[in-house]
Parts: sequence; structure tokens; C-alpha cells
Amino acid sequence: MPRSSRGPTTASSRLLTLVLLLIGCSAFRGVRAQATPSIVLDDIDTIFAFGDSYSATGYNPALGVNNFPGMEGTVSGGYIWLQYLSTLNSSHPITLYDLAVSGATTDNAIVNDTSDDFNTQTATFSKYFSAPNGQALVTNQARWDPARTLFAVWMGINDIGRAYQNNQNLTDLIPAIFDQWNRNFAALYAGGARNFLVLGVPPTDQTPLVQSVPPAVPLFAAWVGQYNGEIASYANSLPSLFPGTSVFVFDTQPFFRALLASPRAYGFVDTTTYCEDYSVVQGMPNLTLPQCTWPMSEYVWWNNYHPTWAVHRLLANVIAESLSSSTSPSPTTSSPSSLPPTPTPTSSSLSSTTFPSRSLSIPTTSPTATASATATEGANGSIGLGGGTGRPKSGAERGRGGRKVWIVALGVAGVAVMVR
Repeated sequence: MPRSSRGPTTASSRLLTLVLLLIGCSAFRGVRAQATPSIVLDDIDTIFAFGDSYSATGYNPALGVNNFPGMEGTVSGGYIWLQYLSTLNSSHPITLYDLAVSGATTDNAIVNDTSDDFNTQTATFSKYFSAPNGQALVTNQARWDPARTLFAVWMGINDIGRAYQNNQNLTDLIPAIFDQWNRNFAALYAGGARNFLVLGVPPTDQTPLVQSVPPAVPLFAAWVGQYNGEIASYANSLPSLFPGTSVFVFDTQPFFRALLASPRAYGFVDTTTYCEDYSVVQGMPNLTLPQCTWPMSEYVWWNNYHPTWAVHRLLANVIAESLSSSTSPSPTTSSPSSLPPTPTPTSSSLSSTTFPSRSLSIPTTSPTATASATATEGANGSIGLGGGTGRPKSGAERGRGGRKVWIVALGVAGVAVMVR
């Protein structure tokens, strides 16, 4: 498992101490903030996670409820943010049940795909972990307390990417996508979920893959903005739809944009390219290959669509700081002036039925190490497809009323860096 510490450490023993300097949220305007988050990481003992390759570890409860994978099933060259988040405090480790699956959309019937979608991941939770009759609970293989359990959801990246590839118009799909979000949240709530961490879609328009197709860039940016707006709107409705829930929305846009704008401040060098020889290696995060310009840890991108483990580690630290009991977010949602603005969707960019060339091929699976990768750390493996099948039953009707001061939208415009 990753090194357990409050500050991440690189191969050169650099310690990055993260300090929250500015809290704002350009993509989540209208989401209300409270003085302190109602979810505190130190109070969490268990995390259930749902998502795609930005969150997947290859965990599959069908292969053993407590058979937790390492870094061989990730798409980062090392660990991912959830693994770091759950082990940051060595005196208070968190049990992570990561049901995310590489390539996942919200619903394959809406956005055409074949990976285990959010629906299937939710069904897997219901089968094994839903209180009180989940298989793992009945057999005493797992125990979790709703008050001390966090449900992390990072969905949407593939709803956007696959819609583009499939020549589908995301704007037309949004209502059905978030109706399905609501059904899944209702199923999780029925199974005991009370604390939610929801991450917004990152700026995938800035990935090397999308940047390689210039006509796709503005469309991705507009769709990401639209999707994040819908996340904010839905998150605001959750406490009224599901009484007793606490929701923390983390805006990934300012984090990634700050990183891309000032990479050296965070220990990175390259923000626009990646080294293909690293992107076919698993379980060797500290690898340095002579044919690559930089060590793997100094690239932002591991392949043309996914960030490196070093980005995941930094993200985990920022989220942990945001969920710290000592953090006092400003009750504003203004956009940080030092960051590039998030593109505002326009009706023409979102509703057009004339799409740019759909020549993107989004990678979603773990690679196999090449012969040139001779480092000895870790092991190679492939993504495991998680758990049971089926769709959760429909829950509460979706609504937009009852906005409460339960929602905290955070973006980080700056991080103080201390090098030792």
C-alpha cells in the first residue's frame, strides 16, 4: 500500500506540505458553502467508492471481500487517490472498498459502452455490503457504521468521452443520466449511505488525447462545464431527497488548472506530453527510463488520458486537507482570479448535432509491462471487473428543491510547497 504520511514523498525525498490558500468554485456556482465541512476525514473508518479509471483499483468482492489489490490494477502507473486518501494517517487507516471500474459510464444503456457502469457498481454494493442483509455483512466478512462511512462518487468522465466517441449529444443525454444518478443514490441510501463525497469532472479537454484533436477541445470543455453544473444542482437537492445525508462536493477543475498552470510548484515538469514507455508499465511508480525525458513522477500525464500516480497523491492530500476538521472554508463560491476561467457552455456548443471528427480512442484498461521495464517494484496485472450485475430499483423521485447548507464546493487555487 502507499506510504502512510500526511505529506507525500517523491523518490528524491521531497515533502509537499499542502496548505489550503484559496477556496472557490468556478464550475459549481450556486452551490452553498458552510463554515466547516460536515464530513471530517478523521471520523471516517470506511470508504465505498464508485467511478471509472480515475478511481479504479481492480477490486472485486467476488474474488474475496477482503482481497484488496495494490497498484497493479490502476491506470496511473502507481496508486490512485483513494488508496492514498485511505492511508494518509498511519494511526487511523481507513478500509477501502473500491467498486469503481475502468471505463465505467453512469448507464451503458444511455451512453453506449460495455464496462461495469455506475448501475452495476451500485448493484454490487447492494449485493455484498447493503445494510443489514448484504452477503459480506451476513457472513461477518465486513462491518461498517453509516455514521463513520464515506461514499465517494467520481463519475462523468466517460459519459462525456464515450458520448463523443459514439457521436451522441451529451446535452440530450443529461436528463436520463442524472435520473439514473438519482436511482443509484437512492439505492445507496436505502443500503445505509449517509455521507457522500462527490467529485466534479476534471478538465479532460486539457488531456493530451483531446488536445491532439483541436476541434474536440471546445466541445469537451463545454460538456464538462455542463456536466459539473448538473452535479452541483443535483448535489444541492440530495439532503431534501434523502434526509440525514451529508454531501461534500469537491471541484477538481481549480486543482487541475492550478497544477497545469504552475507544474514546478507541485513537483512536476511536463504537463502536455507523456512517455509511452511509462504508460505500458504497471506497479513501478518510481521508474526512470533513459528513453523518457523525465522520471514518471514528474509527468502530469501517465498516458494520453490519465494522470500519473503523483497527481493522484497530490489530489488525495488536497481532499484530505479539505475534509480536515481544522479547515474553515470561506462561505463563498467565487472563481479564483489566479486561475483560468472554466469555459461557460453555450446553447450552440451544447446542442449542435454537427460534431467534430470523432477520431479519439480513449484508453481505459491497465497495460502489460514491456521488456524495457526492468524495475523490480510491484507486479503487473489487469483490471478486475467488479462484482454483481443488475440494476437497483428506482428510489425517491428526483427534485431540485430544498437547498440546504450541507453542500461544500471546494477548489484549490494554490498550494504552499515546502521542500526538504
